[in-house]
Amino acid sequence: GRRRAGAVRPGQRVRVRQTLHGVTPARGGQLVTLRCVVEIEDVDRPALVADYQALYYTARASSASDVAPPA
Repeated sequence: GRRRAGAVRPGQRVRVRQTLHGVTPARGGQLVTLRCVVEIEDVDRPALVADYQALYYTARASSASDVAPPA
């Protein structure tokens, strides 16, 4: 989900906070969900609150040649 809460004006300082909300198996990989909050300095409401999801896969080496650097 996403919620836009306030505009960032030129010259304002911002920061992003990310919190891990979950890791679940999905389609042969791991679905990672992060909550991202964009905060504006000296402002009570965040500029943006969003959930970010990424699906990660790990490669499995089938032989030593798959992981060794080329000669």
